[in-house]
Amino acid sequence: MINVLYNNIEIISTLISLFALISSCFALYETKKQHMDSHRAKIIFNIIQQDHTLYLNMQNIGQVPAYDIEVTFNCSINNPVKNLRIIPPSITFRYNLMDSSQVSDYPELQMLQINAKYKDIYCTSEFRMEKTEFPVLELLKYT
Repeated sequence: MINVLYNNIEIISTLISLFALISSCFALYETKKQHMDSHRAKIIFNIIQQDHTLYLNMQNIGQVPAYDIEVTFNCSINNPVKNLRIIPPSITFRYNLMDSSQVSDYPELQMLQINAKYKDIYCTSEFRMEKTEFPVLELLKYT
């Protein structure tokens, strides 16, 4: 009887240890994932108008550099960002997008869509994608 009780205690303690090990591995995985998500590169865009010119602001708000950056637009406007290869963290780049009087030359510019594709040190094998849309005519109306 004592041997059966002793064997059951060993089985129960082994199961508890196994459960603790699995829980610890899961917690470690979640912690690493949260760390990567909070520190990885994140590119954001803003369009501002100043002195009758539209500027595109591009900033990496992440904590690691973004590299191999490809920026495309949904219309045929001149792409001022095509030569950018790396954006360090907390750095803002400003590009002259177009003169505000040129907006009428692009009827498809009702909604400017900016697509960015880039990598960071946490994910070197695949690109991250960001898509931002701006109602350009609405921006011009209120500025």
